[in-house]
This record gives sequence, C-alpha cells and structure tokens, in this order.
Amino acid sequence: MADRVTDGTAVVDGGYVWTYSARTGDIASPSFVNIGRDGTFRLGGHRTQEVHVEYANRERGCWYGTGGRNAVKVAVTTGGTSTIAADMTRTCARPPIGAARYRPPTSTVGATLR
Repeated sequence: MADRVTDGTAVVDGGYVWTYSARTGDIASPSFVNIGRDGTFRLGGHRTQEVHVEYANRERGCWYGTGGRNAVKVAVTTGGTSTIAADMTRTCARPPIGAARYRPPTSTVGATLR
C-alpha cells in the first residue's frame, strides 16, 4: 500500500500509517510506517485481504473512509500495490464498526513521529 497523506492542500510531513484486517481486527502489516516529509508512505508485507487503514499526524488520527462515516475496507494483494489518497479532512472517517476488537498499536508507544 502506498500513496500520500494530505491535510487539505498541504502534505502531512510526519505521522504514521497502520493497517488492520477488516475480518479479524488484527494488525495486517508487519509494522507501521512513518509518513515522509513529502507526505508519502509505502507499507508492504500484506497478504491478499481487505484492510482498514489508520493514519495520523502529530495532532490527530483518522481512519480511511468518507468523512462523517465509518472507515471503508481497502483491498490489498500479496505482491501488489494498492493506493489511497488519504486526507486528514476529506477522508477522515470514524473507526470501523466493531473497532473495539482492534488492538491498539502498542509498538508505536514511545515512537518518534517524523
């Protein structure tokens, strides 16, 4: 999975992206990935499945979807690259239905957001 995270017309120059299995709520990728200074990210290592995407900058977190609605599923394939145009305003959705089953990304505790 790859693309760019923006905030309106500006790029988000720091933060992270995580993916979670839409079926089980488990973390779907080997790790999180930091958003680069140019707003881009590349998160590999997925199996073919549908995922929910969580992304955050220094101020807040979002779930990929349509603003005001719950997060949408994104299809990823083994060895492929799915793209999303994530925006902190336009595509910032509520957590997926059943999000209580999602594990908090404990690996980011103490991580530095670049």
